[in-house]
Amino acid sequence: MSRQPQLPQTLEQFLHQAQVESCTDIHLSPGHIPHWRIRGDLQPTDFPAVAENQFWQWMGEILATNQLERFQQGNTINQIVQYANATFSLHGHWTTTGPAIALRLPILTIPDMDQLGLPERLKDVIQSPTGQWSQGLILVAGMTGSGKSTSLASLVNHINATACCHIVTLDDPLLFIYPQQRATFTQWVSGIHIDSLVDGITQAQRIDADVMVINEISDRPTLDQALCAANRGCLVLASLHADRAIDALETIFSFYSEAEQPFIRHRLSKTLKALLGQRLTPPATGEFRRAALHDLLIVTPTVQSKLADGHMNYLASRLNQDAEMWPHTMTQDLQRLLADGRVSQETFTAVSQVLQRDELQPF
Repeated sequence: MSRQPQLPQTLEQFLHQAQVESCTDIHLSPGHIPHWRIRGDLQPTDFPAVAENQFWQWMGEILATNQLERFQQGNTINQIVQYANATFSLHGHWTTTGPAIALRLPILTIPDMDQLGLPERLKDVIQSPTGQWSQGLILVAGMTGSGKSTSLASLVNHINATACCHIVTLDDPLLFIYPQQRATFTQWVSGIHIDSLVDGITQAQRIDADVMVINEISDRPTLDQALCAANRGCLVLASLHADRAIDALETIFSFYSEAEQPFIRHRLSKTLKALLGQRLTPPATGEFRRAALHDLLIVTPTVQSKLADGHMNYLASRLNQDAEMWPHTMTQDLQRLLADGRVSQETFTAVSQVLQRDELQPF
């Protein structure tokens, strides 16, 4: 019978093990087995439960004396911590069973667009022929766990590698740390460096941001400010919680009353440049990771006109039929994955049926 591994003596040793395992999130609480998230799945570690004295010893390694005292007195703490050559977000809180912390370890290695299979046309959208960044709003839509944040980061890193500009990222929590290439970065976390994402958008415009990256737009105030920034000459990239690209438009419109619909349709038609929808599908074998499917809507003059007039059903009906408007679709991706052996015939059939059903849904 194999022996249970001992809990490391220091938090530094524990974090090193977490990084070896490609862990993104850690949950610690006295009397409980440590849990961590690997490739999107939260799972218990093989370590024993954390003793209370060790928990506070670990907190003492990363918190200043006054911060540790505040936490021990029952207060919530939320901050960015630099420790053991790593930068991570820490949220300390109290539950019915005592203190607990959630650590988010930002991803340091960001896959490039080709590795993720992102549509090639996106490179043309985010960068003009002169090599400068574009202007307007680009949205990446997907459900929780679909990988939209990684795709968004890949777009940002492409700009980082190809354009000399000032990129401001607004996160909640910190998700990625970007390497310095041609661009210069200002990375802010809501609740630590800025009061809110809305406040961050306002502040970013005051510090000469060329490109603004918003972790997720989930309410009207954030969207309103993002549209303002895009209208003033900034390139704004953001994620949005929606199943497909066309569904993201419905999510946006839901933020506004019926009387305001003409206003937001016109405003969006003038600002939106592209909308990428993403979902993951199971791989054929354990040899591959989950495969991504993408819909890409390019805002052509026709799309602008249909958006402004509210003809959403027309836009949806052109999916898989209009290569100028929809140069990349999930159905095309699925066919490529089947041809490459990355999805099974059973998965192809099942996902195809889901995609066809979704396409038949009226807007």
